[in-house]
Amino acid sequence: MKLKMLTCLFIFFISSTQGSEKQIWGELASLDTIAIEKSSISFLLEQMPDLKGVEIKLVQINAQYHKNGPSLESLFIHANSFKPISENKTLGVQDLSYGISHYMELIRVEFSTGGIPERISYNEPLLGQNKEESLERFKEFYDSY
Repeated sequence: MKLKMLTCLFIFFISSTQGSEKQIWGELASLDTIAIEKSSISFLLEQMPDLKGVEIKLVQINAQYHKNGPSLESLFIHANSFKPISENKTLGVQDLSYGISHYMELIRVEFSTGGIPERISYNEPLLGQNKEESLERFKEFYDSY
């Protein structure tokens, strides 16, 4: 009887935790990374339909508390993130005298305090001075996720 009860409890535990991956710091805090990732990607695809069918990888989740309130954001890279410098969205048109030829597009999803994705912003790390060097750096970073 005890074995049957334990088996039922185990099955209930497994089924109740699927689709959820909580990172827990004792009784202080927890973070459901799967829920944040799914919500972020749904929002990304809604806001950026050109990413449908493109592999999107989670890079990191930042949850912070400040005296002015909490913040939650997720950061992603996608298979089409390798771009020529002329397509940048944050650097503007400028004299690129450093000779940088490419960058990678990282997309940040910012959440409201209600847990709803509400805004997209970009982080555009510079890569290298030629396409081969830039592509190598991009692939190394992309493949690490």
